[in-house]
Amino acid sequence: MKPAKTVIWAGLALLCSSALVLATVGGPDLAEPLGYEPRTGDVFFRIISMNESGYAPSVLRLKGRGVNRFMPLDWSVEVSEDSMYRARLKSVTRGLRPLRERLTTTIPQLSQVVLLDTLRRHGSNWPRYRTSVRWFNGACEGRVTAETFLDPSLRMIRLYEVPASDRLIGVFSFLGLPYEIGYEVQVPILLPARDSVVVAERSWIRRNTKK
Repeated sequence: MKPAKTVIWAGLALLCSSALVLATVGGPDLAEPLGYEPRTGDVFFRIISMNESGYAPSVLRLKGRGVNRFMPLDWSVEVSEDSMYRARLKSVTRGLRPLRERLTTTIPQLSQVVLLDTLRRHGSNWPRYRTSVRWFNGACEGRVTAETFLDPSLRMIRLYEVPASDRLIGVFSFLGLPYEIGYEVQVPILLPARDSVVVAERSWIRRNTKK
């Protein structure tokens, strides 16, 4: 009996260690504000991917004029944090002023959830949703949508004001990475006006970006 128990415990230990190894491969994408440039009105965030990719944080920019969405700076996408990256980041962040955080609710007053389909992931069925939210005590009159997995929740976890303007930046959170146990994605979004729709997506993993 003792040898059999030894084999069983050894097998369990192997499974547990394998699960731990798998759990460290992926991780959430977290959004952090870098600030805004007073002269141009450009707003900058960075996305920190808490995984083992080895990539430096991607830098996103919302221009003061023109495009009403955050776009990744090409030099920061899927690259190592080397001396060139650090020099460019220093150049971008030099002179930035902090955004002003506003206290608000994280849960939308109006939401709609549609079950799109079910994906097969790691031996389990993962429901995939299209969630649409708005209002947040009047801060977001337009709609923000996202594709979520397992959990249809889409929340605005932080809200920022851009000083000397009427623009509001919301950081939206949802389960958007269907890997391993599932991971959170945080996306900064310029809150849309009434009758407008914005999609929360991982734009920083794409290569067709502009410098």
